[in-house]
Amino acid sequence: MGIKEMTHLSRAGDFYGKRLAVAVEYIDKNLAEPLPLAVLSAKAAFSPNHFHKIFTQWMGETPQAYLRRCRLERAAALLHYGPGLTIKEIAPKCGFKSPDAFDRAFHAYFGMTPSEWRSGGYADWNKSPEQLSPASLGLSGDQVQIKVFQPCRAIYKRKIGLYADGEDALWSELSDLVASLSLRNEGCYGIGLDDPAVTPMNRCRFDACVQLSPLQTVPNTIPVRAIPGGYYAVLQYNGPAGKTGEHWTWLLQSWLPKSGFKISQNACFEHHPLGIPNAGMDVRSELCLPLVR
Repeated sequence: MGIKEMTHLSRAGDFYGKRLAVAVEYIDKNLAEPLPLAVLSAKAAFSPNHFHKIFTQWMGETPQAYLRRCRLERAAALLHYGPGLTIKEIAPKCGFKSPDAFDRAFHAYFGMTPSEWRSGGYADWNKSPEQLSPASLGLSGDQVQIKVFQPCRAIYKRKIGLYADGEDALWSELSDLVASLSLRNEGCYGIGLDDPAVTPMNRCRFDACVQLSPLQTVPNTIPVRAIPGGYYAVLQYNGPAGKTGEHWTWLLQSWLPKSGFKISQNACFEHHPLGIPNAGMDVRSELCLPLVR
């Protein structure tokens, strides 16, 4: 299955896509919990057999494979960016019943133990072109602010693949949808759901989102997702849209280890306070890294 076919999940006119999106979001939020097929299929209002078939066709992997991969990739991110957590603490947070079971599953997927990954093995895992080394950006720690974001809901479009590819087209699709619904295009968020240093680039998920007001309703065919609130480290970005890779690398690899903060399990996002970013134009945005207080 190709990437274009996989992006059916985000198509506004597809009711199956809305139902699958509910199940996928439930998985993302509940990786620590037992998630049998019967529970996931019920979230999407399918029979287990039909859910397994439709999910596999649209996502390019079975529900079980998707769940296992997300758990292991979440664990890998916590091992890398959350050094305050022990392996024994990470295992149940990612749905593993014991450290031994976690160790076996991690080794089978990544080819190394969690301890080896944490001690530097992650650097050899996924040589993605999106793994950028921050150039001389002239950034310093005093440019990072700690802010509190309130939780909200948003309509969204999703793409799967290299973050740098297809983002302009995705925002354009979302802009057309916003216009058709007569929504304001303020409160826009670009959410990178995966770390390209861990997730294969053809599996990285990106959501382009426009915030809804608290009482706003939309047709039930349009996917709606929650954007978690909480504490975030915020770095201002001014420059071409879609060219924030080096700034993210600096924030994660240079600022975070020296900051004394720990990264939370929420997704990183880019906040566009001036509205939907336009292709080929400079943007003013906030790079938001979720933190544990």
